[in-house]
Amino acid sequence: ALADVDCVQDSVTLSPEAATLFGVPAERAGQPLPCAEVRSRVHPDDYPAVMAALARSRDPAGDGSASVEYRHLVTDAGGGRRVRWVSMQLQCGFD
Repeated sequence: ALADVDCVQDSVTLSPEAATLFGVPAERAGQPLPCAEVRSRVHPDDYPAVMAALARSRDPAGDGSASVEYRHLVTDAGGGRRVRWVSMQLQCGFD
């Protein structure tokens, strides 16, 4: 699954596969979403590790890569939340 993050606009565009993985309605795939919306679904215990990985990938002193495994909270059709484990590989390009 792929996602394209726009750091300037603080938005993320998800592929249809990524939208399904992250519990985002299919009709919103391919449209920019606020990063905060996706971050709000990260398990609170894993949030610091996810944010640290994002910071590592955006550090111009590094190679732009980082990885992290974390729990993502997905709302099911009945309104309940379930946990999905995600392995995220980041690669940031610098202009």
